[in-house]
Amino acid sequence: MKEDLIKKLYCMSFLLKEAPALKILKITETFQQAMDFKKVLVYQKVPEGFSGVASSPSPCLDYSRLYEIKNSLCFDLTSPAGIQVGKLCLVPKRTGRLSKSEKELLSAFAAQSGHLLEAMSQQDHNREHCLEQEIDRYKFLLNKDRLTGLFNRYYFEENLNSLERQGTYPVSIIMIDVDNLKIINDTMGHRYGDDTLKTAAELLKNTFRKDDIVARIGGDEFAVLLPGTRENIARRKCRLLAENLKKHNWVNTCLKLHFSHGSATSETVAEPLRKVMEKADLKMYEQKRKNKHRLINDFLPAGFPREHYSA
Repeated sequence: MKEDLIKKLYCMSFLLKEAPALKILKITETFQQAMDFKKVLVYQKVPEGFSGVASSPSPCLDYSRLYEIKNSLCFDLTSPAGIQVGKLCLVPKRTGRLSKSEKELLSAFAAQSGHLLEAMSQQDHNREHCLEQEIDRYKFLLNKDRLTGLFNRYYFEENLNSLERQGTYPVSIIMIDVDNLKIINDTMGHRYGDDTLKTAAELLKNTFRKDDIVARIGGDEFAVLLPGTRENIARRKCRLLAENLKKHNWVNTCLKLHFSHGSATSETVAEPLRKVMEKADLKMYEQKRKNKHRLINDFLPAGFPREHYSA
């Protein structure tokens, strides 16, 4: 529910044709109903104080009368630049602290409301520029993998296509797969599986350059796009990844991390990058086959059936 709501809030604000004030009203109604709060109110900062913009359910209470609401929670709404643009007031049905999940949803809703409030304040004199900023912001959000913080498959493929159009070579690609994630999920639970993927993402971010495009392109599969990188450098990067992995496992002996990886390079436009990606993928799976039986014995507890994982 949490992820679906965040996506819905962002998509609504991006796709709705109405003015920002109406967008805020609609996402406020969606947020209040999904979270099952008694009331959600959004106020815009104006020279005189704070003016009501949206309330679910209606009507919107004057900001000076918020003290009349028991158990209300108020939060600052800020623009992407960190400037206060309004206030958010929540009235939960129950007393006590918000859960972690509720706080995450609140953060997403507050960030989006702050962005729209800023758009409202600039609408009269800078409408076109605000729209471009909004589109750019959502493009950025759509390019990220939520679990790991890495780029997602869409962003990876867009950059793959862009490099081909530009004709900038050489280009190398490294395909990486986290070994035996299914066993971790089955024996220890999906929370540990998610932690494994997050740890793998951090290791990849620390191994590759800022200009390299590191993406999670599937459940346990990652890819690295290395512009302007020859084959020998790509292989050196693979060795560095293996060294960093060994260091990580030396320190973290309880839940070790294992990768299979493969690399390939295109020196000229004659070799499409999709083919290069397929070559790197084949090399990665070849390594994965070699590692499979050894890692199954390392990961599975004694007495756990191995037939399901050996095929």
